[in-house]
Amino acid sequence: MYLTTDVNGKEIKSKQVSVEDKINQGVHTITPGYKGLVSKDEAESLLSSVFSGLRYGASSSTADYFIDGENNDSYNELVEFFKSIEDHLEDVDVVKINSITPLGNNKAEVSYSVKYSFENDDQRKVQQFTYNGAQIEKEDGEYKVKSIGKTGSSPDWERRYDD
Repeated sequence: MYLTTDVNGKEIKSKQVSVEDKINQGVHTITPGYKGLVSKDEAESLLSSVFSGLRYGASSSTADYFIDGENNDSYNELVEFFKSIEDHLEDVDVVKINSITPLGNNKAEVSYSVKYSFENDDQRKVQQFTYNGAQIEKEDGEYKVKSIGKTGSSPDWERRYDD
């Protein structure tokens, strides 16, 4: 058995699974697998490394997490973004992988949420943004970011705390 799904007008086929083998192993739920598809843990680890790495300034080691490194548009977009908020940014954390959709062999589209904490004078602000349409690809055996995705200009939620 295998599963096919239509993604952006392209038919993607899962790995083939023997239902008989799964039943003989006592497995009652069969989950489709796709060649080279990033797992939630792998995606969260990669994106956490990207955001925490850039939180402390651009470096070639952080650029290594991107397809085409320092020439990647998403890398440069994030570098500029972090420069613009560095004076007040206290912390950044990838808090959740919302979904992963296969785009073909070794490629996936990812939706994820990032929480930012800011400190300004006597006030602390925490905001969460969801990024949609991020692309993660496997290159030379490692997962890398092709695109960080897009988020709206307003946070999903925001909390303010007075010190």
